[in-house]
Formats: sequence, structure tokens, C-alpha cells
Amino acid sequence: SKSRQVERSENIVEPNRGDILDVNGRKLACSVPSYRLYMDMLAEGLTDGVFNAAVDSLSIQLSRFFRDKSAAAYKRELQVARQQGRRYYMVHPRRISYTELQVVKNFPIFRLGRNRGGFIPEQYDQRKQPFGSLASRTIGKLFGESSKGGMVGLERAYDDVLRGTPGTSAMKRISGRWVPEVVVPPVDGFDLVTTIDIAIQDV
Repeated sequence: SKSRQVERSENIVEPNRGDILDVNGRKLACSVPSYRLYMDMLAEGLTDGVFNAAVDSLSIQLSRFFRDKSAAAYKRELQVARQQGRRYYMVHPRRISYTELQVVKNFPIFRLGRNRGGFIPEQYDQRKQPFGSLASRTIGKLFGESSKGGMVGLERAYDDVLRGTPGTSAMKRISGRWVPEVVVPPVDGFDLVTTIDIAIQDV
């Protein structure tokens, strides 16, 4: 008998980089996530019925949220992307915060999730120093991807501790639908506690 073939798509899952803290536990450097919105227009559960019933409502919400074009313009763009069968359609180029994501993910169609609604929030991490220039040379900076390490300072010296270990995830196609599975979970980086007291540094 012919064995059933299982399709599989594997991706790297980046770990969360550890924070750099002062002696009292205040964050000197931390990763702040932002998100860009994409849609899989050929998602398993995103039928014509689902799409057509909610595209007007979604367009109105997007227009109100981003305030850059009309609901009609959003609707036209979504319909064209749907007709073209775009698997990774960028809904809007602006990155949004985690708080904004909590609002957006409840929009029509988006609230159905990735498999049923094609909603893909792509996460980006930006390294921030909440205390600005205080001890910034010692803390150091990252360039490019965090996996490349810091240019100077503690970010570079302790990169192997802060970075963590990437994991892998896969989308497995079973009985005609894609099912997510975690193959190897990522291991987050450790936090680094320094002897810097940011209050004294400020003085």
C-alpha cells in the first residue's frame, strides 16, 4: 500500500534576549517587541463566505485604527490580495506595539486566528535603554540581528549568556490542513545583574 506523505515546513524560533539590570533590578537594557500585520489569504478556514461576510467590518476597523485611508480603500486592497491568493500579504507597513496588538487581534477575521482567519502578526524585537545615555557605553549596543552580538560593552561581553538558544517550529500538513507543532522550544537568554546603581550613575 502507498504510504501517506506528510508535508512539513520548518522555521527557526528566536529566543527572548535577557535583560541587563542594575544592582537594584532596574532594567538598563531590555527587548521591546513590536509587530507588523500580515495575512495568509489562502488560510485553511478563510473561505469566501467568511471573507466576504467580514471584509467590510475589517476594513472599517483598519481605517479607524491606522487613520491613513478610507475603509473603501482597505476593502479594495484586501479583495485584490485575496484574488491574487497572497500567502503573506502585508496589511500595513507600520509596526504596532504589544498593547495595540491586543486591540487589533480582536478585529473581524483577525480574531479567528492564523488557520481560520489568516492573521499573522510578525514580531520584531528592538533593544531599548530606558535610562537613555546613563551608562550607555558600558551597557553597549546591538547591531543588526541580536545573534550577531553587541558592538561594545556588556551586550557584547555577555552575548552568549544574554542571547539564549534558538528553537525550531514546524507546520505539518495532516489530512489537508496545516497543524503547528513545536519541534524544539527556544531557551530564553539569562538576565544579567550588574553592580551599576543607576541612581548613583545619575549623580
